[in-house]
Amino acid sequence: MKKLFCFISVLLVSVSLFAKSWKASDMFYKKKLEKIIESYNLTKVYTDDVVDLYKNEETADWLYVFRYGNEDKNDNNILHAHFAYLDGIFDSCTKYGNFIKDEGTFKYLFACITEENTMIPETDYQVNSSWCWSNPRAVYAFMFKNRNSIFPYLESIKEDYDLFIPQEVSERYMYFKGWLTANSQSKDLEISIPKEYKKYLKEHK
Repeated sequence: MKKLFCFISVLLVSVSLFAKSWKASDMFYKKKLEKIIESYNLTKVYTDDVVDLYKNEETADWLYVFRYGNEDKNDNNILHAHFAYLDGIFDSCTKYGNFIKDEGTFKYLFACITEENTMIPETDYQVNSSWCWSNPRAVYAFMFKNRNSIFPYLESIKEDYDLFIPQEVSERYMYFKGWLTANSQSKDLEISIPKEYKKYLKEHK
């Protein structure tokens, strides 16, 4: 009986932990993003034309959403950046979409990166799409630079909304702000960005 009770307790804890687990890449999908917001009991505390900020008033959990472009309006480019601190973990999901055509299942070719990615695949992030990027390195560099340009806006409101951002995260973004400025004229920037980022992540494990 005691063994059965222990097993059930472990199972319940496991289910609870699984229910609270999250992946930054899930935020690429609207329904999964809504599930994260619901699961962590996040309430919208700020919104404007390009930003939504969600926060749990009883915990340190928060979600910051930046969006540019509208798929419903067939805008040529879509850029969304989601930054989150949930369950004591900071991560982000940046997605970029390029309008292809106004018909069929896939109107956009999409790419998606989190904080750990140092490249994007040549293929579309969407399952069953046959679209491919002609220059994945350029797309990754574009997304990386935009993510780094959006982050300071998040940091600028952290005091107003009591958002916890790990020090190592702020230091990483500060480093690459300086690095990108210093290397902005480099002809090999598309190649050197992932190399430098991979090196930084390895040295700051």
